[in-house]
Amino acid sequence: MTHGNKAAVLILVAVGTLLAHPSADAAERKTKSSETTRATVKLPRGFVYLDTLAPDIINDMRYATPDNFTGRRVPGYHANRCILARPVARAVARVQKAVKKTGYTLKVYDCYRPTRGVHAFFQWAQARFGRPNKAYYPRISRSRIIPLGYIAKRSSHSRGTAIDLTLVKLAETATITATAQTTAKSRRRATGIPCIKPEPERAPASIDMGTSWDCFDELSHTHHGATSGAVQANRRRLLRAMQAEGFRNYRREWWHYSMSLRQFQRLHNFPVE
Repeated sequence: MTHGNKAAVLILVAVGTLLAHPSADAAERKTKSSETTRATVKLPRGFVYLDTLAPDIINDMRYATPDNFTGRRVPGYHANRCILARPVARAVARVQKAVKKTGYTLKVYDCYRPTRGVHAFFQWAQARFGRPNKAYYPRISRSRIIPLGYIAKRSSHSRGTAIDLTLVKLAETATITATAQTTAKSRRRATGIPCIKPEPERAPASIDMGTSWDCFDELSHTHHGATSGAVQANRRRLLRAMQAEGFRNYRREWWHYSMSLRQFQRLHNFPVE
């Protein structure tokens, strides 16, 4: 066989190999493309995905699902990812590093919030969006939620300078599986257990903070005297860790922390994706 014929045979074999496995090759290209797209979604200047700085923080962004007080996916939330102003994200990453040394990890419920989401909350409080769910406000009427300061027309979340979070024991995260993370529903949504009652959350479970996240009740106030000594100790543990990095707590919500940054005053409406 001549050198020319050998070359032709090799080319035909190579082409045949590619044609024999088109789906696998296409699937691989699609997977790589999807990963690249997810990793390179362009954010406004100064914003960053928290998982690029602290990938071990647990994301439980419930506004991207119907598993929240509105009973619907909140407008503007399309992914279980935390976006923050870069200085805030760096500070949270430092908090994560500190709490891990003491056997804990952070779990994040909400970070940057599009203004359309803030508007939806305001509409919900006025009974114009979503549905009522007394589990989140068992001792007050929905009409009192705005006057009592639990929902407002503007939010520091829309600046990327606020975060809702809690602590999880590192030992409890070992039992998490990808299936449990994507399919689990909270006990509250399934049974309507009031947010002021102790309850196991979806895996991984946070430590006992006295109430659930987004509980519109006095017991959610960070220093409320009716909470137990163990609960107060847990809240102080989170408070001290966050204050050490310059965060300020909202006294009506043990889970809410923010920073005042002069360069991040604009309210944004880009989606979480």
